Amino acid sequence: GSLTIFTGRKHPMKRLDLTIESFALVAQRLPSAHLAIVGPDYGIEADLRRLIDRLGIANQVHLIGLLGGEKLGGVYSAANLLVMLSRRENFGMAAAEALAFGVPVLLSEDVGLAVEVAAAGAGRVVRPNIEEIGHAWLSMLTSSDLAEMGKAGRDFAVRRLSPDSVGRQMLEVFQENSRI
Repeated sequence: GSLTIFTGRKHPMKRLDLTIESFALVAQRLPSAHLAIVGPDYGIEADLRRLIDRLGIANQVHLIGLLGGEKLGGVYSAANLLVMLSRRENFGMAAAEALAFGVPVLLSEDVGLAVEVAAAGAGRVVRPNIEEIGHAWLSMLTSSDLAEMGKAGRDFAVRRLSPDSVGRQMLEVFQENSRI
C-alpha cells in the first residue's frame, strides 16, 4: 500500500475538502492507498469526517491530531507522498520538512515553494481541480520515478533549505537592500 500525508492545521485555507475529494479518485483506483491528515483541528474536522463518510473512504483516510517531534518524524519516514493544496501558503513548511525526509510533494500552485519544487523534479504542481489533482496524485503513486523524486527533494532541501543555505540567502537580501 501507499501512504500520502498532509501535515498542518486543519483549517479552511488548507483546502482539505478538495484534498479528500481528490483522494477519493485515487482510492477508487488504488484500494491499498491511504491518506493521513495530521494536525490540530481549526473547527473543520467534523465536516471532514462527514465528507469522508459520504465518499465511502473512511477505511482509507485517517484524521490524526497534532504530533510532536519524533512521532511526526515517523509519519514523514513512513510516507510515500505529501499533499498540500493550500489556498495561500507563503512558503510551505510542511512541504520543506517532507522534502528533507526525501518525500516527494504534490502542491497547489498557491504554495510558495511550488515552482522551485517542480523545477527540481521533487514533486508536481496542480491547479485546484479535482480531476487534475486526482490524475497527478495517481500518476505519482504509481510512478517508477517516485523514489527518484524523493532523492531530488532531499538534494533540493539540502541545497536550498539547509540553515547554511537560508543564512546565505538572507545575507544576500540584506546586502542587496543595504545598497539602496
